[in-house]
Amino acid sequence: MNIVIDALPINHMSGRHVISGHLRMLAKYHGDRHQFFVLHHHNNRDLCCDLGSSFHWIECPNFGENWPARLWWQFTQLESLLTQLEAQLIISTSGALVPGTKLPQVVIAQNPWCYVREFHYTIGDRLKAWLQRQGYKQAQKKAQAMFFNSTYLGNLYLEQTGIQPNRSYILYNGIDDDFFENATEQYLAFKNRELTILTVSVMTPHKKIEEIISMLDIVIKQDLSVQLIIVGPWSNTSYKLQIKKLIQDFKLHNYVTITDKVSREKLQEFYQKSRVFCLFSRCESFGIPAIEAQTYGTPTIVADFCAPPEVAGPGGIIINSLNIIQETNKIIKLLTDSAEWELYSRNAFNNADRFRWNKVTLPLINFISEFSSHEKSNG
Repeated sequence: MNIVIDALPINHMSGRHVISGHLRMLAKYHGDRHQFFVLHHHNNRDLCCDLGSSFHWIECPNFGENWPARLWWQFTQLESLLTQLEAQLIISTSGALVPGTKLPQVVIAQNPWCYVREFHYTIGDRLKAWLQRQGYKQAQKKAQAMFFNSTYLGNLYLEQTGIQPNRSYILYNGIDDDFFENATEQYLAFKNRELTILTVSVMTPHKKIEEIISMLDIVIKQDLSVQLIIVGPWSNTSYKLQIKKLIQDFKLHNYVTITDKVSREKLQEFYQKSRVFCLFSRCESFGIPAIEAQTYGTPTIVADFCAPPEVAGPGGIIINSLNIIQETNKIIKLLTDSAEWELYSRNAFNNADRFRWNKVTLPLINFISEFSSHEKSNG
């Protein structure tokens, strides 16, 4: 069977990480049975790698984040390309159907943004969100199968569209094996950890870094000299300046380190040495850094929003971030009580193991086997 994977919407680090991991597993389990054609543009050319002779990388016009141009190209040019490839199935990575074709499609959904209206700041945002909602609705109705990267996201699609998909699966994001290998070798016990809170992400307003700063202020006022490390690139300069001003207003400049983007090795070091990891996002369909931290046995503190409580599992403490004052004791106990920390550390490490790629990609692997068998029997 010839399978086309539309990676044209992939423009960010998390998307590259997710698709690359699933592609590796498809190569491992289906590389000897099917041919895969991955559509990409030159800004995500780093997706391309040697996955064997069954994987073919097709570079399309470079749309980057210019989604209207990408949609127009798909409407007008895609069908002829699919005919040349003799494609029989398309895997969409955008949460919506790939336009411009009537071929059977499966859809991988990873983004709740269009349903979280408080983060639609401009007319352009609102238009894009409206179009995404229409696309997601059509995907629920017409896709052969929907693959959601959390139960939270699947329920959100169902709630917002009112449409039960033909088939629905949870396709969690995975964590690379080198994180597990490095974490096993470099695990640090409570007494060897620094008294730090770590948060890692692409820093955008919906990550609610201001609430983490507020939490730090409350903890500091309890005579606990804890450090906060903020790691990751910023979506815009104004939000970074807003957070820096908040740090100054709270007089926390001696307690906060902002590193921006760091190397993979440095990131692993932060996960290894930090005592807790924190994520308060309001628009999160999974939360990859929280599980990366858990591979190092680092307990997580997550807000009671979106997917992180589901993903963090027993390795995380869920708090009401809208009432941080009442939650302070939970946070301080995790930072200072070795027995409490060791319990959550063990739970975190065990929880992370369920997100190995060879486990999380199985629903997609199995679906392709079933779909292929069905096509053969009908052929």
